[in-house]
Amino acid sequence: MGSFLYEASRFVHQIALFKMLGVKSYGMIGTLFSIIYLTIHIADFESGSSLLPFLHSLKKSRPLFFRFITSYAIFNIALLKVAACAALLFSSTFLPGSTSIMKFVIFSLIVSEGIRMFLRFLLQTSFLAKQTVVTDLSLTMGYYLMVWIPVLLFQIPLSPLLLFGPYLLCSLCSVVVFSYFFIRFGFTLPATQESAPINIIRRIAKIRLLNHTTHISNQLFTGNFLAPLFALKFGLEYAGILKFASYLADSIKAIIKVSIGFSGSALLAHFKARSITIKRKVFRALWKTFNTVLYPIIIFLLINYKKVMLLFLATHQTAGRTIISGVLSHHILVLSFILLLISITEHFFVAYEEFYLLEEKVGILLLFKLFEFTLFYGIIIMAARQSAFATLLSAVIVRLISFSLLALHAYSRWKIAPTFAIKPRYIVVSFVISLLFYVV
Repeated sequence: MGSFLYEASRFVHQIALFKMLGVKSYGMIGTLFSIIYLTIHIADFESGSSLLPFLHSLKKSRPLFFRFITSYAIFNIALLKVAACAALLFSSTFLPGSTSIMKFVIFSLIVSEGIRMFLRFLLQTSFLAKQTVVTDLSLTMGYYLMVWIPVLLFQIPLSPLLLFGPYLLCSLCSVVVFSYFFIRFGFTLPATQESAPINIIRRIAKIRLLNHTTHISNQLFTGNFLAPLFALKFGLEYAGILKFASYLADSIKAIIKVSIGFSGSALLAHFKARSITIKRKVFRALWKTFNTVLYPIIIFLLINYKKVMLLFLATHQTAGRTIISGVLSHHILVLSFILLLISITEHFFVAYEEFYLLEEKVGILLLFKLFEFTLFYGIIIMAARQSAFATLLSAVIVRLISFSLLALHAYSRWKIAPTFAIKPRYIVVSFVISLLFYVV
């Protein structure tokens, strides 16, 4: 419920921003947010997932756990600072004449959010999801209040500083709260003296580099990469449309990830040393969980997708200009639907990628990702010269081809295969609820 409220509130916030800022200004703000999070994902170098295979050994000793995680975090912060400097140079293209304060906010936000996401991952994989969800939801609501109270009550115009400044403050508060939960969890570990696993630094460095190389291609199919690409190729208006459309897809993706992403990673890591027969059962269980979350969403959107979007995308007049026209609404509908397809195909990869990583077969996964990147470069970049729609449709095709090859290889090696089974009552209930919403 907390994750649903978080994603619903975020989407309502984006609707309000879209209507008040207009397409071009919204595209500029959305592009900056995309650059920030793309930078974080690049600089993170898969710090969390690369640590997963070793967490069980590190948790055997409280001193070892704290000592290693502290050194690990310091190195991550150094990477984030370097990446933040590069991001400031690139973001100046979309924010000309920005003040020193604004540059400081963007730099600090990249570092703070990188730390927050790393701490949140550690808490989630330690089965402390409730604390992270409550913290995220509370601070998100606080952020909305800090933005909209000045705008609605004091008529202060929306500006980049008003949007990014409170965001940085909430991010810093989240880091403090997550650090508290993390330290409290650490003190529950045994106070014994243990040595680190053999060659842990070298092994993590190798896995981290390979994980980063394999996972970075996933960012090519997100709004974080596509929004800046659209801003450069087609203008800020199209970037704004795509960024708005991507929030709906991201919300659905986040809800699914809560069910299968973090918990799935922790569950597979727990069964790392078990037999392949047990691992097949766990893999199948993850897919069933995935189906239980995804099928109702697909059914609801197939029946009500256009109605839901048009509820929000009505024509509005502000200062004599149309913010969301009928043509623009159509573009948003089409782009949103294509982005949803991309988002759904991404989750086909989740269980497979976690399985390859925990089996330490990252090299094989890397080959598939390099192939996927080659397809992306060859097809997507060529399509970008034609239209935004051709670009996104090509992305769907690339993802489907890549998944098919990955699934075939996994089956030939471990005899694991996806299952699309789901209990009939979930289908019936989903249809009933969706039809009731459609009629009302």
